[in-house]
Amino acid sequence: MVDSTIVVDKFSLSEEDLAVMASTPQHVMVLNHLLRFGSITGDEARRYYGITRLPAKVWYLKTKYDPPVRIGSEDIEGKNRFGKTVYYSKYFLEED
Repeated sequence: MVDSTIVVDKFSLSEEDLAVMASTPQHVMVLNHLLRFGSITGDEARRYYGITRLPAKVWYLKTKYDPPVRIGSEDIEGKNRFGKTVYYSKYFLEED
């Protein structure tokens, strides 16, 4: 039997996991990631879930999801592949 598990950094995904993810709304994937890991960046959303518009998913969770989710953000300073300083957002669940 061939092992059909796909490994992506923190995750090991079987074909069954991939099938479930394919039918899961992206905003739910983001919420589940926040609940499991505490924070998410645009790069993580792209790498793990194929989500390219993370701010839109965060906005949906904050304004349209029932009940609304309290999500905060902070700007993180980093370097891009050319060594230039860049800034990106890191989203996290806010404490009550």
